[in-house]
Amino acid sequence: MKTNPTPIVDIPSDSLFLGAAWYPEQWDKAVHEEDMRLMRSLNMNVARVGEFAWSKLEPKEGTFQLDWLREALDLLHANGIRAVIGTPTATPPYWLMKKHPEIGYQEADGYRHKHGARQHACYNNPIFRQHSRTITEVLAREFGRHPAVMAWQTDNELRCHQKICVCPACQASWAKWLENRYGTVDELNKVWGTNVWSFHYDSFEDVPPLYRVCCWSHHFGLVVNYRRFMSDTAISFQDEQVQIIRAHSPLPVTHNSEGSTDEWDLFQGLDFASVDIYPGLISTMASRMRVDGLRSIKPGRRFWTMETGSDSMVAERMKAGEVGCFGFLNYVSGSQAMLYWCWRQHRTGTEIQHVSLVYSNGQPTPGWDEVRRVSESRQKLEPILRDYSTSPADVAIIWSEKNANHFFSTGLEANFSYHAKMADQYGTLIEVGAWRDLVSDESALEGYKIIFSPYLPYASPDFLERMKNHLNRDGAWVVGPYCGYRERDHTVPTNAILGQVEKMLGFKTKFFCPGTNLDVSLSSGIQAMTRMYATVFDSTPDDEVLGVYSHGQFENLAWGVCRPYGKGRVYVLGSEIDSPARAHLYANILDREKVERVVLPLSVTLSPQITRDGRKAWALSSTDAATQEIALPSPGRDLLTGQAVRGKVKLPSCTNAFIAFD
Repeated sequence: MKTNPTPIVDIPSDSLFLGAAWYPEQWDKAVHEEDMRLMRSLNMNVARVGEFAWSKLEPKEGTFQLDWLREALDLLHANGIRAVIGTPTATPPYWLMKKHPEIGYQEADGYRHKHGARQHACYNNPIFRQHSRTITEVLAREFGRHPAVMAWQTDNELRCHQKICVCPACQASWAKWLENRYGTVDELNKVWGTNVWSFHYDSFEDVPPLYRVCCWSHHFGLVVNYRRFMSDTAISFQDEQVQIIRAHSPLPVTHNSEGSTDEWDLFQGLDFASVDIYPGLISTMASRMRVDGLRSIKPGRRFWTMETGSDSMVAERMKAGEVGCFGFLNYVSGSQAMLYWCWRQHRTGTEIQHVSLVYSNGQPTPGWDEVRRVSESRQKLEPILRDYSTSPADVAIIWSEKNANHFFSTGLEANFSYHAKMADQYGTLIEVGAWRDLVSDESALEGYKIIFSPYLPYASPDFLERMKNHLNRDGAWVVGPYCGYRERDHTVPTNAILGQVEKMLGFKTKFFCPGTNLDVSLSSGIQAMTRMYATVFDSTPDDEVLGVYSHGQFENLAWGVCRPYGKGRVYVLGSEIDSPARAHLYANILDREKVERVVLPLSVTLSPQITRDGRKAWALSSTDAATQEIALPSPGRDLLTGQAVRGKVKLPSCTNAFIAFD
């Protein structure tokens, strides 16, 4: 992975931004002027432009029309609004698809996509890549130093609509990817174990892509690696654009990810992380998890919320003020910018029902007042967050696409969802009052007291080494459930049932098998019930038994064990259990490890804050329908209102507070 160069002109770190996606190519100049007036009335200071405008920028091959974009940027600059330019490669124009239909991406069942919608071109196709490089270079040369432009965005939501492609270009790139990974096809055959079902290959070119098969799945080694290959493909596509932009512009580069590409790898070659989060479209818990997962990707840099909604995205309306609370929460949790999609309702096309800030006729939508609240929060928070930043967390929960999500080819149960299971685990940590980060298994792990690693089938040697260092620093590790039972290429370990995790930590696994609805008695006396698969341990005198199976074949055998390792402790869990029992168990473990817990109603979000000299604060946001009273650890002052507070703070429905403690 490329090192991340320092941009010559960086984004001011002490500023917060508010804006929207603006599409001047759809409107005349009179509307542009009206848009500026309305944006200024909301105190907006940034707009994203250009990311879907390829046919407007290049109406015919090699013929570029850039005046309209230059005029739009000039207008933004004249009104004190900065710009983020998006490369328009998510929407290859009709003339390109007509001349080269072979660039359409190909589904697993063989269907070749034609022009229409977006992301319909294969990221590996060399013709598409050449045209993408050309349009990127034209934009970078022309606008790389325009005074309005503050940053670049590559493409749009890479792989959001294109998860798997099996076209000839992908097959050729796949063979090269495999060769780089394994060196020889004999090594691939050995590692994958291709004697099963006669999968043996004579060359890398023989290894098929992930096309549709008559049975339930391809060889699992192929599945997990093709998924990794598809993610790497999108990042390689992005890298070409980044190199071109850097050659012509001193400005930082980002990408607006919605989570379809491995974000740890995606952002390594970029200057800051950006994501698209739509509250109401996903659960509040999932939104909070997304935000908490961004701080560790680019340490020391605020992330951007490049797209979010100003109103309900589904039939059920959000509460008045809920979008405003989400904006406040983003800023205090580490976001530097909130940009809404979209500014003005599209008059035509496939997203005319999408929420916006103003209707096509310029009339404010219900989202207007919500964003006005966010604007007020931004102006109040900007000077506050020059002193305060999000407090370091004592707790981390591990997230991994390539070593976790990609492995769940069939899942541990019907309709299994890695993302949903991780949201449940994350939600339990919120429920028991732990301040936490969601971190990649490739991230630095220093500074945490306790690390949870649920649903991590493959624990890499590098990850295990970092966990060994963590434990030797008097850290704690909650292992599992379902950690270590696969090797890198989705094979079964032969040195122990839970592989190198088990060998390193020294516990002994007796069984790993399907085991839904098995009764477990936790050592605290709480009764639990297993979900999905169950792990049974052979406990030793070195083990503290965390729970035993209560009945049946595994009666009185260990469900979980705790044992020392180095200066630290490991807690090895045998299965998923019901939510109340999991919350009880996690609370006990956190208390044993002396992790501070602040238990609040789930409708109230706490983001602890701290200054460089150690002064502490609580940023609080409540989306409850009723007023909530939150007990405070010490007297302080609400920096949003200037009022002194003591004992408790009252939070009416959909309001915020920033309590700096005395």
